Amino acid sequence: MPKIGLPTYPFQRERFWVESKRAASSPRISDGDARTETDAADWLYEIQWREMPPNVPVEAAGTNPLDVQGTWLILSHTRGLGQELRIELEKLGNKCAVARPGPAFLSEGENQFVVDPANRADFGRLFEAIGITPEKPLCGVLHMWGLDFPALNAMSAEDLAGSQLLSCGAALHLVQELAVLKTDAPPRLWLVTRGAQAMPESVGPVQASMASLWGLGRVIAAEHPEFQCHLIDLDPEETDGAEKLLAELRREASRENEIALRRGSRLAPRLVPLPKITSGTGTNVTKPSSEPVHTVSPQPSALEKRESAPRSFPRNSHFRGDKSYLVTGGTRGLGLEVARWMAREGAMNIVLMGRRDPGPDAKPCSRRLRNPA
Repeated sequence: MPKIGLPTYPFQRERFWVESKRAASSPRISDGDARTETDAADWLYEIQWREMPPNVPVEAAGTNPLDVQGTWLILSHTRGLGQELRIELEKLGNKCAVARPGPAFLSEGENQFVVDPANRADFGRLFEAIGITPEKPLCGVLHMWGLDFPALNAMSAEDLAGSQLLSCGAALHLVQELAVLKTDAPPRLWLVTRGAQAMPESVGPVQASMASLWGLGRVIAAEHPEFQCHLIDLDPEETDGAEKLLAELRREASRENEIALRRGSRLAPRLVPLPKITSGTGTNVTKPSSEPVHTVSPQPSALEKRESAPRSFPRNSHFRGDKSYLVTGGTRGLGLEVARWMAREGAMNIVLMGRRDPGPDAKPCSRRLRNPA
Protein backbone atom coordinates (compact mmCIF):
# COMPACT_ATOMS: atom_id res chain seq x y z
CA MET A 1 0.00 0.00 0.00
CA PRO A 2 1.59 3.34 -0.99
CA LYS A 3 2.40 5.86 1.70
CA ILE A 4 0.71 9.23 1.51
CA GLY A 5 2.56 12.27 2.81
CA LEU A 6 0.39 14.55 4.96
CA PRO A 7 1.16 18.07 6.13
CA THR A 8 2.74 18.34 9.58
CA TYR A 9 0.81 21.56 10.27
CA PRO A 10 -2.84 22.66 10.01
CA PHE A 11 -3.47 23.05 6.27
CA GLN A 12 -6.50 24.95 4.99
CA ARG A 13 -8.04 24.83 8.48
CA GLU A 14 -8.02 21.04 8.53
CA ARG A 15 -6.26 18.87 11.09
CA PHE A 16 -4.17 15.84 10.14
CA TRP A 17 -2.92 14.75 13.55
CA VAL A 18 -3.25 11.08 14.46
CA GLU A 19 -5.17 11.07 17.75
CA SER A 20 -6.03 8.29 20.16
CA LYS A 21 -9.66 7.53 20.96
CA ARG A 22 -9.29 9.24 24.29
CA ALA A 23 -7.90 12.39 22.70
CA ALA A 24 -10.55 12.32 19.98
CA SER A 25 -13.35 12.08 22.53
CA SER A 26 -12.12 15.09 24.48
CA PRO A 27 -13.26 18.59 23.48
CA ARG A 28 -11.08 20.13 20.81
CA ILE A 29 -9.84 23.68 20.84
CA SER A 30 -9.45 25.14 17.39
CA ASP A 31 -6.87 27.72 16.53
CA GLY A 32 -9.36 30.54 16.90
CA ASP A 33 -10.83 29.44 20.24
CA ALA A 34 -9.80 31.13 23.49
CA ARG A 35 -9.16 29.27 26.69
CA THR A 36 -11.91 29.76 29.25
CA GLU A 37 -11.17 30.68 32.82
CA THR A 38 -12.01 27.14 33.89
CA ASP A 39 -9.49 25.73 31.37
CA ALA A 40 -6.78 28.10 32.61
CA ALA A 41 -7.44 27.16 36.22
CA ASP A 42 -6.69 23.54 35.32
CA TRP A 43 -3.17 24.55 34.28
CA LEU A 44 -2.10 25.65 37.75
CA TYR A 45 -0.18 23.37 40.09
CA GLU A 46 1.76 23.82 43.30
CA ILE A 47 4.19 21.79 45.38
CA GLN A 48 2.78 20.57 48.66
CA TRP A 49 4.65 18.70 51.36
CA ARG A 50 2.82 15.51 52.28
CA GLU A 51 3.44 13.35 55.30
CA MET A 52 4.96 10.01 54.42
CA PRO A 53 3.97 6.81 56.21
CA PRO A 54 6.47 5.95 58.93
CA ASN A 55 9.01 3.68 57.27
CA VAL A 56 10.62 1.14 59.54
CA PRO A 57 14.42 1.28 59.27
CA VAL A 58 15.72 -1.62 57.23
CA GLU A 59 17.07 -4.40 59.43
CA ALA A 60 17.55 -7.17 56.88
CA ALA A 61 21.22 -7.98 56.34
CA GLY A 62 22.59 -6.54 53.15
CA THR A 63 19.89 -3.88 52.68
CA ASN A 64 20.61 -1.57 55.60
CA PRO A 65 23.25 0.93 54.38
CA LEU A 66 24.96 0.75 57.77
CA ASP A 67 25.31 -3.05 57.67
CA VAL A 68 28.44 -2.78 55.55
CA GLN A 69 31.18 -1.37 57.73
CA GLY A 70 33.45 1.03 55.93
CA THR A 71 34.58 4.64 55.72
CA TRP A 72 32.26 7.62 56.09
CA LEU A 73 33.06 11.26 55.43
CA ILE A 74 31.28 14.08 57.25
CA LEU A 75 31.74 17.69 56.18
CA SER A 76 30.96 19.41 59.44
CA HIS A 77 32.32 21.82 61.99
CA THR A 78 34.29 20.58 64.98
CA ARG A 79 31.29 20.64 67.28
CA GLY A 80 27.59 19.97 67.04
CA LEU A 81 25.55 17.55 64.99
CA GLY A 82 28.43 16.30 62.84
CA GLN A 83 30.45 15.15 65.84
CA GLU A 84 27.41 13.46 67.38
CA LEU A 85 26.81 11.59 64.17
CA ARG A 86 30.47 10.58 63.98
CA ILE A 87 30.27 9.00 67.44
CA GLU A 88 27.19 7.00 66.48
CA LEU A 89 28.75 5.77 63.23
CA GLU A 90 31.93 4.71 65.00
CA LYS A 91 29.87 2.75 67.54
CA LEU A 92 28.61 0.70 64.61
CA GLY A 93 32.18 -0.18 63.65
CA ASN A 94 32.68 2.38 60.88
CA LYS A 95 35.72 4.52 60.24
CA CYS A 96 34.57 8.12 60.18
CA ALA A 97 36.51 11.17 58.99
CA VAL A 98 35.41 14.74 59.70
CA ALA A 99 36.49 17.71 57.61
CA ARG A 100 35.86 21.33 58.55
CA PRO A 101 36.25 24.35 56.22
CA GLY A 102 39.44 26.37 56.35
CA PRO A 103 41.95 28.33 54.26
CA ALA A 104 44.00 25.31 53.12
CA PHE A 105 44.19 21.55 53.39
CA LEU A 106 45.51 20.33 56.74
CA SER A 107 45.50 17.11 58.72
CA GLU A 108 44.75 17.86 62.37
CA GLY A 109 45.13 14.38 63.73
CA GLU A 110 43.46 11.04 63.39
CA ASN A 111 40.60 11.42 60.89
CA GLN A 112 40.34 15.18 61.48
CA PHE A 113 40.97 17.45 58.49
CA VAL A 114 40.70 21.01 57.23
CA VAL A 115 39.61 21.57 53.60
CA ASP A 116 39.45 24.73 51.52
CA PRO A 117 35.93 24.64 49.99
CA ALA A 118 37.08 26.81 47.08
CA ASN A 119 39.85 24.39 46.08
CA ARG A 120 38.72 21.24 44.32
CA ALA A 121 42.15 19.66 44.70
CA ASP A 122 41.77 19.72 48.50
CA PHE A 123 38.97 17.19 48.26
CA GLY A 124 41.22 14.89 46.23
CA ARG A 125 43.91 15.24 48.93
CA LEU A 126 41.27 14.47 51.54
CA PHE A 127 40.32 11.19 49.85
CA GLU A 128 44.00 10.20 49.64
CA ALA A 129 44.59 11.06 53.31
CA ILE A 130 41.57 9.03 54.40
CA GLY A 131 42.86 6.08 52.43
CA ILE A 132 40.06 5.65 49.90
CA THR A 133 40.95 2.85 47.49
CA PRO A 134 38.97 0.35 45.37
CA GLU A 135 39.63 -2.18 48.13
CA LYS A 136 38.56 0.30 50.86
CA PRO A 137 35.75 2.28 49.26
CA LEU A 138 33.89 5.22 50.70
CA CYS A 139 30.44 4.17 51.94
CA GLY A 140 28.76 7.52 52.45
CA VAL A 141 29.29 11.28 52.50
CA LEU A 142 27.33 13.84 54.51
CA HIS A 143 27.57 17.50 53.57
CA MET A 144 26.61 19.50 56.70
CA TRP A 145 28.63 22.70 56.42
CA GLY A 146 25.49 24.80 56.04
CA LEU A 147 23.90 23.96 59.38
CA ASP A 148 25.63 26.77 61.28
CA PHE A 149 24.68 29.64 58.99
CA PRO A 150 23.14 32.65 60.76
CA ALA A 151 19.68 33.90 59.86
CA LEU A 152 19.49 35.56 56.45
CA ASN A 153 18.50 38.94 57.89
CA ALA A 154 21.69 38.89 60.00
CA MET A 155 23.95 38.26 57.01
CA SER A 156 25.98 40.83 55.12
CA ALA A 157 26.61 40.50 51.40
CA GLU A 158 30.02 39.02 52.21
CA ASP A 159 28.45 36.50 54.60
CA LEU A 160 25.95 35.45 51.96
CA ALA A 161 28.69 34.91 49.36
CA GLY A 162 30.64 32.86 51.89
CA SER A 163 27.60 30.74 52.67
CA GLN A 164 27.20 29.86 49.00
CA LEU A 165 30.84 28.79 48.85
CA LEU A 166 30.41 26.52 51.87
CA SER A 167 27.19 25.01 50.53
CA CYS A 168 27.04 24.90 46.73
CA GLY A 169 30.73 25.56 46.01
CA ALA A 170 31.92 22.81 48.32
CA ALA A 171 29.24 20.38 47.10
CA LEU A 172 30.27 20.98 43.49
CA HIS A 173 33.96 20.28 44.17
CA LEU A 174 33.06 17.30 46.32
CA VAL A 175 30.99 15.66 43.58
CA GLN A 176 33.62 16.40 40.94
CA GLU A 177 36.22 14.49 42.96
CA LEU A 178 33.79 11.70 43.84
CA ALA A 179 33.14 11.23 40.13
CA VAL A 180 36.78 10.43 39.41
CA LEU A 181 37.02 7.78 42.15
CA LYS A 182 37.25 4.34 40.58
CA THR A 183 35.02 2.10 42.64
CA ASP A 184 32.46 -0.61 41.95
CA ALA A 185 30.16 0.73 44.69
CA PRO A 186 29.93 4.55 44.57
CA PRO A 187 29.25 6.22 47.91
CA ARG A 188 25.84 7.54 48.80
CA LEU A 189 25.58 11.30 49.25
CA TRP A 190 23.43 13.24 51.71
CA LEU A 191 23.09 17.03 51.58
CA VAL A 192 21.77 18.21 54.95
CA THR A 193 20.14 21.58 55.63
CA ARG A 194 18.00 23.01 58.43
CA GLY A 195 14.88 25.06 57.74
CA ALA A 196 15.65 25.53 54.03
CA GLN A 197 12.14 24.54 52.94
CA ALA A 198 8.96 26.45 53.81
CA MET A 199 6.14 24.48 55.40
CA PRO A 200 2.52 25.61 55.81
CA GLU A 201 2.77 25.53 59.60
CA SER A 202 6.21 27.15 59.78
CA VAL A 203 6.39 30.29 61.90
CA GLY A 204 10.05 31.22 61.45
CA PRO A 205 11.74 32.54 58.31
CA VAL A 206 13.10 30.17 55.70
CA GLN A 207 16.88 29.77 55.70
CA ALA A 208 17.20 30.96 52.13
CA SER A 209 21.00 30.77 52.24
CA MET A 210 20.67 26.98 52.46
CA ALA A 211 17.89 26.64 49.90
CA SER A 212 20.27 26.97 46.93
CA LEU A 213 21.90 23.69 47.97
CA TRP A 214 18.62 21.94 47.23
CA GLY A 215 18.72 23.21 43.66
CA LEU A 216 22.22 21.88 43.17
CA GLY A 217 21.27 18.62 44.87
CA ARG A 218 18.51 18.02 42.35
CA VAL A 219 21.00 18.52 39.52
CA ILE A 220 23.42 16.08 41.17
CA ALA A 221 20.63 13.49 41.53
CA ALA A 222 19.86 13.80 37.80
CA GLU A 223 23.43 13.87 36.47
CA HIS A 224 25.03 11.43 38.93
CA PRO A 225 22.34 8.91 39.90
CA GLU A 226 25.09 6.55 41.06
CA PHE A 227 25.50 8.65 44.22
CA GLN A 228 21.80 8.35 45.15
CA CYS A 229 21.88 11.96 46.34
CA HIS A 230 19.44 12.61 49.17
CA LEU A 231 18.31 16.01 50.42
CA ILE A 232 17.42 16.16 54.11
CA ASP A 233 15.98 19.31 55.68
CA LEU A 234 16.09 19.15 59.48
CA ASP A 235 13.50 20.74 61.73
CA PRO A 236 14.60 24.32 62.56
CA GLU A 237 12.75 24.05 65.88
CA GLU A 238 15.05 21.24 67.04
CA THR A 239 18.66 21.86 68.00
CA ASP A 240 20.06 18.36 67.60
CA GLY A 241 18.53 15.88 65.15
CA ALA A 242 21.38 13.33 65.27
CA GLU A 243 19.06 10.44 66.11
CA LYS A 244 16.60 11.28 63.32
CA LEU A 245 19.38 11.83 60.81
CA LEU A 246 20.92 8.49 61.71
CA ALA A 247 17.51 6.88 61.17
CA GLU A 248 17.47 8.35 57.66
CA LEU A 249 20.88 6.81 56.97
CA ARG A 250 19.52 3.42 57.97
CA ARG A 251 16.75 3.49 55.41
CA GLU A 252 16.99 1.47 52.27
CA ALA A 253 17.47 3.46 49.08
CA SER A 254 14.08 4.54 47.77
CA ARG A 255 12.55 6.97 45.31
CA GLU A 256 12.02 9.49 48.13
CA ASN A 257 15.25 11.45 47.90
CA GLU A 258 13.83 14.73 49.26
CA ILE A 259 12.73 14.66 52.88
CA ALA A 260 11.85 17.39 55.36
CA LEU A 261 11.66 16.48 59.05
CA ARG A 262 9.08 18.51 60.95
CA ARG A 263 7.66 17.87 64.42
CA GLY A 264 8.34 14.16 64.32
CA SER A 265 7.00 13.66 60.78
CA ARG A 266 8.72 12.85 57.49
CA LEU A 267 7.44 15.02 54.65
CA ALA A 268 8.03 14.65 50.91
CA PRO A 269 7.10 17.07 48.08
CA ARG A 270 4.24 16.34 45.72
CA LEU A 271 3.05 18.28 42.66
CA VAL A 272 -0.71 18.75 43.03
CA PRO A 273 -3.37 20.87 41.27
CA LEU A 274 -4.26 24.12 42.95
CA PRO A 275 -7.58 23.71 44.78
CA LYS A 276 -10.47 25.49 43.10
CA ILE A 277 -12.91 27.89 44.69
CA THR A 278 -16.06 29.28 43.14
CA SER A 279 -16.54 33.02 42.85
CA GLY A 280 -19.85 34.74 43.29
CA THR A 281 -20.43 34.55 39.53
CA GLY A 282 -19.92 30.80 39.50
CA THR A 283 -16.52 31.04 37.84
CA ASN A 284 -13.86 28.63 39.05
CA VAL A 285 -10.70 30.33 40.26
CA THR A 286 -7.83 28.97 42.30
CA LYS A 287 -6.10 29.61 45.56
CA PRO A 288 -3.41 27.70 47.46
CA SER A 289 -4.68 25.51 50.24
CA SER A 290 -4.53 26.80 53.80
CA GLU A 291 -3.59 30.29 52.65
CA PRO A 292 -5.62 33.45 53.27
CA VAL A 293 -6.72 35.45 50.26
CA HIS A 294 -5.30 38.98 50.00
CA THR A 295 -6.69 41.21 47.27
CA VAL A 296 -6.58 44.95 46.66
CA SER A 297 -8.57 47.12 44.26
CA PRO A 298 -6.56 50.32 43.62
CA GLN A 299 -7.97 53.05 41.41
CA PRO A 300 -6.44 52.95 37.91
CA SER A 301 -3.77 55.52 37.14
CA ALA A 302 -3.28 57.40 33.90
CA LEU A 303 -0.62 54.89 32.92
CA GLU A 304 -3.00 51.97 33.42
CA LYS A 305 -6.01 53.46 31.63
CA ARG A 306 -4.48 52.51 28.30
CA GLU A 307 -4.57 48.84 29.23
CA SER A 308 -7.70 47.87 27.36
CA ALA A 309 -6.82 44.35 26.23
CA PRO A 310 -9.02 41.67 27.85
CA ARG A 311 -7.29 39.34 30.27
CA SER A 312 -7.14 35.72 29.19
CA PHE A 313 -6.38 34.24 32.62
CA PRO A 314 -8.56 34.00 35.73
CA ARG A 315 -8.09 36.46 38.54
CA ASN A 316 -5.44 34.90 40.72
CA SER A 317 -6.05 34.99 44.43
CA HIS A 318 -2.82 33.29 45.45
CA PHE A 319 -0.71 36.45 45.88
CA ARG A 320 -0.23 37.28 49.55
CA GLY A 321 0.07 40.69 51.10
CA ASP A 322 2.65 39.55 53.65
CA LYS A 323 5.05 38.06 51.09
CA SER A 324 7.57 39.62 48.69
CA TYR A 325 7.75 38.96 44.95
CA LEU A 326 10.80 39.52 42.71
CA VAL A 327 10.32 40.50 39.05
CA THR A 328 13.54 40.18 37.06
CA GLY A 329 13.62 42.47 34.07
CA GLY A 330 10.99 44.45 35.91
CA THR A 331 12.18 47.99 35.17
CA ARG A 332 10.94 48.17 31.60
CA GLY A 333 8.19 47.08 29.23
CA LEU A 334 6.71 43.69 29.96
CA GLY A 335 8.26 43.54 33.43
CA LEU A 336 6.41 46.72 34.44
CA GLU A 337 3.17 45.34 33.04
CA VAL A 338 3.62 42.18 35.09
CA ALA A 339 4.30 44.25 38.21
CA ARG A 340 1.13 46.30 37.68
CA TRP A 341 -0.87 43.12 37.21
CA MET A 342 0.57 41.59 40.37
CA ALA A 343 -0.32 44.73 42.35
CA ARG A 344 -3.90 44.55 41.13
CA GLU A 345 -4.03 40.89 42.11
CA GLY A 346 -2.99 41.52 45.71
CA ALA A 347 0.82 41.47 45.79
CA MET A 348 1.85 44.19 48.25
CA ASN A 349 5.66 43.88 48.23
CA ILE A 350 7.11 43.80 44.71
CA VAL A 351 10.84 44.07 43.97
CA LEU A 352 11.78 45.19 40.46
CA MET A 353 15.23 44.28 39.17
CA GLY A 354 16.81 44.88 35.77
CA ARG A 355 20.15 44.89 33.96
CA ARG A 356 19.57 48.33 32.44
CA ASP A 357 18.54 51.70 33.78
CA PRO A 358 14.79 52.00 34.42
CA GLY A 359 12.68 53.08 31.46
CA PRO A 360 10.62 56.30 31.39
CA ASP A 361 7.56 54.54 32.80
CA ALA A 362 9.43 53.01 35.72
CA LYS A 363 9.26 55.95 38.14
CA PRO A 364 5.54 56.64 37.69
CA CYS A 365 4.86 52.93 37.97
CA SER A 366 6.98 52.54 41.11
CA ARG A 367 5.17 55.50 42.71
CA ARG A 368 1.91 53.84 41.78
CA LEU A 369 3.00 50.55 43.34
CA ARG A 370 4.18 52.28 46.53
CA ASN A 371 0.94 54.24 46.87
CA PRO A 372 -1.91 52.05 45.61
CA ALA A 373 -4.58 54.08 47.39
